Amino acid sequence: AQALEEVVSKTKALDELEIPYTWNVFMDKYEGTNKNGLIYRKRVMNTLPYIKDADYFAIFSDSESYSYVAVEALSVNTKLLSTPLPVFDKIGVKEGENATFIPFEYFEEENKDKLNEVLLKAYKEKEKEFEYVFDEKLCAGFHTIFLK
Repeated sequence: AQALEEVVSKTKALDELEIPYTWNVFMDKYEGTNKNGLIYRKRVMNTLPYIKDADYFAIFSDSESYSYVAVEALSVNTKLLSTPLPVFDKIGVKEGENATFIPFEYFEEENKDKLNEVLLKAYKEKEKEFEYVFDEKLCAGFHTIFLK
């Protein structure tokens, strides 16, 4: 429930800016679709078709170890809309190329103008194409850790 409240709070700025969106939320219980663009879906094993169809994959996390979801999104050429994470340097995530970063403090009320600016910029650049090439050398340390 708390995670769902977080998603809803993040969509308020999009509603206020009148940026059209759909946001897939996968849950244990199917809830239907609400009028604000949130689509509640039953959980599925393979979300890649949904990710591939998206303009952006949203990651609003304060920490990620490897961020497999970021690599999955980029592997199907879907840009990230994300809080900046230290691991991104290691996996080839680049601001302005395949990602738009939103610092956590932009979600605070006093930084609403900064958040709006970033969201409008991302919306204008949603058609910008890129090609993500997975470079195993970038992730060699992670693979070593997981294989041992």
